[in-house]
Amino acid sequence: MISTARPGEDDDAFLRDLGAHHTVDHTGDVPAAVAALRPDGIHAVVHLAGDGLDLADLLVPGGRIASTQALPPGQHGGRAVQTTPVRAVPDSRTLDRLAADVIHGQLTVPVQRTYPLADVPRALADFAAGTRGKLAISVA
Repeated sequence: MISTARPGEDDDAFLRDLGAHHTVDHTGDVPAAVAALRPDGIHAVVHLAGDGLDLADLLVPGGRIASTQALPPGQHGGRAVQTTPVRAVPDSRTLDRLAADVIHGQLTVPVQRTYPLADVPRALADFAAGTRGKLAISVA
């Protein structure tokens, strides 16, 4: 697995702990860096930011791209890839499954910091400044 990371920070080690085999600088030319690591192409992309079509160019024929950035199926310039749009659907069935995955250790959610409800403005400011992991708000 290849992931993007901030240069000069501890992101590389953090992402490797989460399962990444390689990291590339997200401020640089991500497609070129990935192509250098995998010149024969990659099989799947999780597209959360940047140009999805540039990432689709990295896929082998029949590869898959899951995108949160409005890259709908059939809109990948004729490339022989499968596109799946990803949208949040916080229904009770999905949330129950995710909670069970956390309880059973199948899903890890790295929480960088937890804020009391009264500190929501600070949490939003910290989020805007950049975070590694999630920020949580305690309402209890």
